[in-house]
Amino acid sequence: MKVLLELQPGKKVQLPLEIPDEELPTYTVAVLKARIMELNTPKTADELHVVHKSSILEDKKLLSEYNVQDGDTIKFLFAPVLKGQGGQ
Repeated sequence: MKVLLELQPGKKVQLPLEIPDEELPTYTVAVLKARIMELNTPKTADELHVVHKSSILEDKKLLSEYNVQDGDTIKFLFAPVLKGQGGQ
């Protein structure tokens, strides 16, 4: 399955990502975040938020639970975690 990663806001950087079909049944949002973090960003994974069709995705859920389909765009952004609030 191929998806398009899009950095938000502002820069509008778009990166294609291919997820092997055999990995799809167990591909979680946390795994997706790890792939995004491989881009050598100075940010932390706690600051990374992943959005698909206006929903912020939870780390423990599978992409299939969000009905992510071949060709979809997944947006990601970095925002600081506010003190007193846990991660996803």
